[in-house]
Amino acid sequence: MLPAAALGSRPFVAITAITFVIYGAFAVFSLMFTIALETVAGYSPVEAGGTMVPVTVLSLALSRLSGRLAARIGPGPQLTIGPVLCGTAALLALRVGPETGFWSVAIPLECVFGLGTATMVAPLTSVALSSLPGGHVGVASAVNNTVARTAGLVWVAGLPPLVGLTGDSYTQAGEFLPGYRLVCVVCAAAMFVSGAIAAVVRPAP
Repeated sequence: MLPAAALGSRPFVAITAITFVIYGAFAVFSLMFTIALETVAGYSPVEAGGTMVPVTVLSLALSRLSGRLAARIGPGPQLTIGPVLCGTAALLALRVGPETGFWSVAIPLECVFGLGTATMVAPLTSVALSSLPGGHVGVASAVNNTVARTAGLVWVAGLPPLVGLTGDSYTQAGEFLPGYRLVCVVCAAAMFVSGAIAAVVRPAP
């Protein structure tokens, strides 16, 4: 059971809500973007999956720097800027079409997305673990991990059907595009709202 301190901690509740929104939007956007590259742009599975490489590389390369920066200036700015970058990438993904270039569209878009994740993931985790008293760090970690994993499952299972993506629509470009574009808009809005929440709450280091 959660201790009373968890439910009474405004930063903990806020960062848990942000975690749910961000990781859910991460999961569903990454999946839908990859499918769009295959179904709409005609990429092979290897090419579509390869566009995710910049996200991994940037996250690995910049995560330590991001953590140090958050410790120096506080996590608030990064928890605002990171979601904005990811939301911008989601809006750029609206450009996916039959002639989408690998180097001119897909890779630059994923670089923006990767910069966003690298900017915010380290401070997001840090705030989640430090938002409860020291004796409850384990509880905070468990809740954070559970919320992040659950968010991905819930968003991937729930959002596509809500925008009309079911069955054969995943294999027909004409049927897939409208729902895919709506997913991009929803994910962008979710990211921007998360950044706004972080700006208002101003989590402490």
